[in-house]
Amino acid sequence: MVNGSADGPTVDLKTADNGTVNLAATFTESDAVDSGGANKVMFTDSGTSLADVDAGAKLDKLSISILDANVEASDEIRIVGVKSSGDDLVVNLQNTSLSDTFDLNGITFTVATADAQTNSSGDTHLTTITTSSPIAIPDMEAVLDKVAYNNASAAPNDSLTKVFSVTAEDNSNTATPTAATFTVTVVSTNDLPIVDMNGGASGNDNAISFTEVDGADNASAAVALVASGTNLSDA
Repeated sequence: MVNGSADGPTVDLKTADNGTVNLAATFTESDAVDSGGANKVMFTDSGTSLADVDAGAKLDKLSISILDANVEASDEIRIVGVKSSGDDLVVNLQNTSLSDTFDLNGITFTVATADAQTNSSGDTHLTTITTSSPIAIPDMEAVLDKVAYNNASAAPNDSLTKVFSVTAEDNSNTATPTAATFTVTVVSTNDLPIVDMNGGASGNDNAISFTEVDGADNASAAVALVASGTNLSDA
């Protein structure tokens, strides 16, 4: 008699290369204040990243972990465009108590974070994306394809390489035996100086009125070009 055993799902973040399941990317800091993760980098390339050789296998969890030592306050995982407003669901990688939900393809997903003890390498930040019951592999694939890394800082620490481990879990409670990794190199940029003509008000522009004096000009009606407050800054 041959007794089969449940095989864990596989994760392949670099499907375009049959030689590796791991993906590397470069995140380049925005030249200005980060605006909605404009420079975010995706965890997957094109293609199918999730699979399970067991017949009828379904998935109910994605797990993404990173060593705490490589995380700064501006590090984010973004699940792109899944909020009802069309915005990204943002996971700050120093938040270990997040609980949030989103719907995709008619399925509700729960996103949670925790601080997890690993080995001598140190603690990790763990992000899980789960469902209340197992779902078809393509439905979990659709979620993984929306996961991205972003750094919201105007001056990110480019000495910290981000190495994320990604696994999945199927309906037999069997997890990916060997995690796929997503490695992000952070490149900082020399931000342009900012001129803010209206001080503390929203935006950077200013509008003024000048009223001509009745009689000879003696500069008594002069108006300032900028509002009070901080008008020049450089990140």
